[in-house]
Amino acid sequence: MAARTYEPWAAPVVTAVAGVLGDTDLGLTGREIGQLLAAVRVPDVEARNKRDRLAGALLAQQMRQQASNCVIAFVTAAMAPVRYAQQPQTFSRRQDDLNEVLVHVGLRVNDEGKLAKGPAAATLSDAAQHASSLRAELRRRSTHPEVLRY
Repeated sequence: MAARTYEPWAAPVVTAVAGVLGDTDLGLTGREIGQLLAAVRVPDVEARNKRDRLAGALLAQQMRQQASNCVIAFVTAAMAPVRYAQQPQTFSRRQDDLNEVLVHVGLRVNDEGKLAKGPAAATLSDAAQHASSLRAELRRRSTHPEVLRY
């Protein structure tokens, strides 16, 4: 039985996912990105920073395949709960941040680290509401980043 093929995501959605997972302070390390790209069979690309590297690799693969399966596989691999056994707060933060983005394509990261169907949002206010995160609402209101650290 063939695996299901999912429609490609808009470039801004893939770029926003890469922004969360490739964040300078709170994202994956460069080494982790390389390992995860290899694990999901996405060719790595050269870029000046982690976000651009991840976005470039995922967008190129999505274009080649004409499907978002590679992005879904990468997010699922990156959010595997076992990766966060010693840092559950990091899992929660990334889950919340990804859910703010994924709500625009009607998906969310569940507590198992897998993508699941969720409500779709058309506006930033809807996204913050559906992401059901205090952090999401505070960020929407331009709260100072130092407040969000805690």
